[in-house]
Amino acid sequence: MQIVYISNRAHIARETLVYVENLMPFITEAVFVCPGSQVKDFHFKSRIPVRVIDERSVLGKDFRRFREAGDHQFKNCLLRFSLARVKDIGDEFIMSDDDNRPLVEIPFSFYKSSNKYFGYYYYDLKKWSARETDYDRGQHETCGILEGKGYDTLSYSSHMPQMIHKGLLAEAAGVFQESLDQGAPLDEWSAYFNFGQSVYPERFHPPKPFKTLCWPLFPSDWDYDVRPEDFCFENFYPMLHENSLMFSDLPTRFDGALYAEIANEKIWRRTVLQKDFEAGKTSLWGKMFFLCRDMAGRFPHLKRRLNAMLPASRQAAVLNFFMSGSSRRKSDKDPNRRQPSTVNGFPTPSKMKILVNAFPMVNVNTGIGRYLRCLYQALEEHYGDELEIGYFDGKKVSSAMPSGPDNLTRWSRLVSIFWRLPAYPAFFLRLCFHFNQERNFRRYVKDYDIYHEAGFFPFLTPSNVKIVFTLHDLSVFRFPQYHPRERVLYSRTFIPRRCKNVSQFITVSDFSRSEMKQFLNIPNEKIHVIYEGFSVPVFSPRPVKEVRGFLSARHLPEKYFLFVGSGDPRKNMEIIPEVLDQAGLEVPLVVAGWSGWAGKNMWGKVLFLGYVEDDDLARLYSGAVALIFPSRYEGFGLPILEAMACGCPVVTTREASMPEVAGDAALYMKDPDDAEGLAKILKELVENPLHRRGWVEKGLVQAGRFSWRNTAEATFGAFEQTFRERNI
Repeated sequence: MQIVYISNRAHIARETLVYVENLMPFITEAVFVCPGSQVKDFHFKSRIPVRVIDERSVLGKDFRRFREAGDHQFKNCLLRFSLARVKDIGDEFIMSDDDNRPLVEIPFSFYKSSNKYFGYYYYDLKKWSARETDYDRGQHETCGILEGKGYDTLSYSSHMPQMIHKGLLAEAAGVFQESLDQGAPLDEWSAYFNFGQSVYPERFHPPKPFKTLCWPLFPSDWDYDVRPEDFCFENFYPMLHENSLMFSDLPTRFDGALYAEIANEKIWRRTVLQKDFEAGKTSLWGKMFFLCRDMAGRFPHLKRRLNAMLPASRQAAVLNFFMSGSSRRKSDKDPNRRQPSTVNGFPTPSKMKILVNAFPMVNVNTGIGRYLRCLYQALEEHYGDELEIGYFDGKKVSSAMPSGPDNLTRWSRLVSIFWRLPAYPAFFLRLCFHFNQERNFRRYVKDYDIYHEAGFFPFLTPSNVKIVFTLHDLSVFRFPQYHPRERVLYSRTFIPRRCKNVSQFITVSDFSRSEMKQFLNIPNEKIHVIYEGFSVPVFSPRPVKEVRGFLSARHLPEKYFLFVGSGDPRKNMEIIPEVLDQAGLEVPLVVAGWSGWAGKNMWGKVLFLGYVEDDDLARLYSGAVALIFPSRYEGFGLPILEAMACGCPVVTTREASMPEVAGDAALYMKDPDDAEGLAKILKELVENPLHRRGWVEKGLVQAGRFSWRNTAEATFGAFEQTFRERNI
């Protein structure tokens, strides 16, 4: 793979090439396009073969236009589009500026995987507000051209390396030739990538955020939407290494033994500067300086005068001086700086600080609430020395895991009233409730490294806090008819938007991963499939005497079928009473779980227990003839696992994730509407105890493959990976 540079700065290009040699091992040749007068300067000695090309031979007949053009952006576009005609450049190549240096080892998959290209964008051109420079005007011009052609308007840039396909580059050059003929200051990579991803979406992965360090220079310019989420490259500015500036004491040349430490130091200093700025740790004089600078920026003439009187390097020096937590601090002189351990050459703190949205734990302990409670009990037990966990309950953060609601009946009644509201008023109320929680949440989140969300959709966070999002299922996308209208509207509005801010995803089955890919276009490499588990001390076969005592106390029959779950229509509970009647079985159905939004509109011999505690639920499993779980859609299906662990046979469907969890240890209906098949299965279980015993033994073996400890171990690994990305 070739890497192609357009450069007239041989001294910087020479240093950059050493970084590429060491950290981009898939590069087989470096190509430098430079002015004819500098060709001899670019014949570097390198482990990578070097090819030097005179820019005149690249431009051909356009060379005169190139020399006469006054707009830097237009010249770049003209030259880079011309690369499509150069025979010495391969069909695919990496295009880069001469000052883009990798900070970590970059694999080939960073640019291309599954035979599709990645493109890294900086901003949405529609939001570009500045107009004082030629570059700003070029961004607005590019946006208008792209909109006119019906393409996306994301701003790509060669401020970090990008992979280019030569044939697509030639095609894009033809599409935008008219604009070039008119001398438009077109942003070349915005033109290329927006064209490619709009016309050939099958050849590109979804756009990924920029990953380049230290641009722009001033933290007041580091808008939330602009800052990269993590750093893989630096846009090398020699100026930043001047006395009193951010990297003044750090070397500029590559050092194989120290490069990881130097990269970490740069990231740390920039992060400190940004955090101090966001936290308002600026003196009065510093605030006045920022105010004057921002005001001047609104008036091009004033901005030019300010830059003439005080060059950017001096402005940066003033910035460092006025920041109380200045990045000028040296690590060996700063007694307050935490000295971290390292993982793969990058620092990890002695304790990762995790903030989890624990609001589902405050509500009835079903689904997500049970997942969070069991997971974090296991994390505290096995990784308590390595994690500092904060539990956000909707109002405040506590180090202690919250308990459930004090008055479950009252809480359920309020939720039932909410679900009876018309869709749009309910949507508005849910929105108000969510963003009130988000306002409370943002008071605390800045003090944490990672925010873990497992509920509806993630809150917004500062750029230094990474998001891990556990997405259990996408039933609101797959089966919207089974959900309240406002819930569907709310989910489809916000989940896709907020997923863009997520660093890593967790889901509970391979099936759910495929759903995330289909409905949200989330790449597999960002998704961790981590199965749920069961609590061994609780969910295990209970003694017969204990079970009979419980059944007697609750006035339940000794023989019954069990259904566990909410009244969500997708769970298909209504088929069971009909089947029992058809089979002529006198065995009633016991239903345990919160009614949800479906209510108790059931028929026949159905005994509703409502919500039951875990110990009682284990007794119900242990005493049941079988768990009937005819669901049409589940992200995991935890009742299947819990029933098997308690020695209860499971009857379920082959839909969604159920075969993934139950394996060959369950009895399967042909489909969720297979009433005849279900009746036959249930009759055999009632009439043949030996047959039932066989399925009990299979279930116990299958359940033994799952545990919350395994879940905690894999989740901790996802947290570690996210934290390393945070520090890259």
